[in-house]
Amino acid sequence: MARVIAVFDGHNDALTREDADRFATGREGGHIDLPRARAGGLAGGIFAVFTPTPGYDADAVVRPGGGYDTELAAPIGQEVAAPHALRTLGRLVALERAGHVRIARAAGDLDAARAAGVLAAVAHLEGAEAIDPGLEALDLFHAAGLRSLVTPLSMGSLAAGACGLMVEVHPDPAKAMSDGEQSLDIPMFAELARRVHPGRVQGVGRRLA
Repeated sequence: MARVIAVFDGHNDALTREDADRFATGREGGHIDLPRARAGGLAGGIFAVFTPTPGYDADAVVRPGGGYDTELAAPIGQEVAAPHALRTLGRLVALERAGHVRIARAAGDLDAARAAGVLAAVAHLEGAEAIDPGLEALDLFHAAGLRSLVTPLSMGSLAAGACGLMVEVHPDPAKAMSDGEQSLDIPMFAELARRVHPGRVQGVGRRLA
């Protein structure tokens, strides 16, 4: 019997393309869509959420020895990035509700998606421009599947002077009776604990209360 190897895509821009609404039915061009993902045996991928700078269209200058240079885009504000990021994540949530993908909010969701024959989608926010300074919208992004924000923002909070962390954890967040969409699974929590163990914030030199 031939061994089936699951393929996981490290990055795609499927949600940010102009034809994102054709992801489920198929579309032209080289970017991933659902029919080709199924045909190619793709088990899942990291779906990027990226807000471009309005009006930015710099040309790349090719270096003689290889590589290229390009002018960096101007910074964008939260008032621009947040609505764009929410609309992009809304496309992913709509795909999940229609049964086309399963958002992987915990490690167990990857196995569950594969067992169900559904494409696993890991949401990835490129840059922090969409997050407001008061972190009021953080729960919303977290619930949408952006658990990758928890560890860096936790470490940043400790570095800024927080005396402790309160993190929701469940062995299988998808089956939690409440707040599963905001919970870390055990491996993710173990990684967070490792970074602050044994009570000292690494790189900051301060102990937790």
